[in-house]
Amino acid sequence: MRITYFTNSYPAVSHTFIKRELRGLEALGHEVQRVTLRRGAGLVDEDDRREAEITESVLDLPKAALAGHCVRRLVRRPGAVLGTLVFAAGLAGRSGIGLVKMVAYLAEAMVLAELCGRFKSELVRVHFGSNGAVVARLCRRVGGPAYSVAYHGPSDFDDVGRWDIGPTIEESAFVTAISRYCESQLRRWCPPGSWDRIRIVRCAVDGRFLEPVPLPEGRPRRVCIVCRVAPPKGLPVLVDALAALRERGSSLELDIVGDGPMRAELESRVRELGLGDAVVFHGSQSGDAVRSIIEASVGMVLPSFAEGLPVVLMEAMGLGRPVITTRIVGIPELVEHGVNGWLVTPSDLEGLIGAMLELDGADAERLSVMGRAGSAAVNAMHSIDRESEALDRAIRELVETAPGARGA
Repeated sequence: MRITYFTNSYPAVSHTFIKRELRGLEALGHEVQRVTLRRGAGLVDEDDRREAEITESVLDLPKAALAGHCVRRLVRRPGAVLGTLVFAAGLAGRSGIGLVKMVAYLAEAMVLAELCGRFKSELVRVHFGSNGAVVARLCRRVGGPAYSVAYHGPSDFDDVGRWDIGPTIEESAFVTAISRYCESQLRRWCPPGSWDRIRIVRCAVDGRFLEPVPLPEGRPRRVCIVCRVAPPKGLPVLVDALAALRERGSSLELDIVGDGPMRAELESRVRELGLGDAVVFHGSQSGDAVRSIIEASVGMVLPSFAEGLPVVLMEAMGLGRPVITTRIVGIPELVEHGVNGWLVTPSDLEGLIGAMLELDGADAERLSVMGRAGSAAVNAMHSIDRESEALDRAIRELVETAPGARGA
């Protein structure tokens, strides 16, 4: 099947799971077209740069080309376009998106429909249920292919009225959830008659992260966090916890990998707490560099306030590193407290301190046993082969066999 992957930003440092997924489908014989609204900025991985070269960016097209795509779609399907314009105006009002922005989404949908037509695409696949899902839905209405949305959460569910989740699911070929928790939220917002359109397809890690590697020896021990340096990740709580550990005699050190809007503020907090010798800010790094930093640690700490089910946890656990993270949304489906990591309550500073002290005080044998248990869990639930086959089954069951599902 010919499939168009449509994203807000691609390739991007934090979206390697999309690249793995589409390549997994290619390995199974599907042909994949890559379309993005805008290319990701600050690419540090050579593989991402190669992806950028074969990805068509809508907003990088000349204005004349964008206008030409819209005119051609209007000429080809005038009734569908005008009907979709009426639909979009109604959706703009009841969703709070606003008419101006909705008209922009419609224009993007018309361009997407033309690009899909040129590729002879039979399905548009979108990750995240926000504006990209709206564009895919409008694209379908102006005569484009059927669409499928991958829901992650929690941002997908922060404003379900704005993104019209229930009707979006009802009009889709199928949607996917990355966890059981995510599936439950989709069922919450759509009628039971549409539940059969929901499939669980988990984010996956590639083979480089599916074999445990020996723990580093000696002290001081290091832990790491790989994330966007932004408020939902709970980084200030982590830094405060590390300061408390140092006051209690721990020599634990921390590597922070990633960049984002809180970095300057967090660096200032680290200096204020006198942790300059214990915390290293690495910024954005390539996949190989991230792996090296994880391997140099005895565990990963991710005290997030909001998550779906982070791929970085899977990568750390796949490499045999226990994790300390929060007991939220889909995370407990992978992390088992006391078995392959520690689960703490979000914002619970004392709970986080206790878990970090336990990790730092654990002997190498206990950490190795927990690491092997984590790697086994990741291999069982998040291998790229397994999840590609799950998505392939959904495509063949719900798209290829559905009358009229492929659009005009």
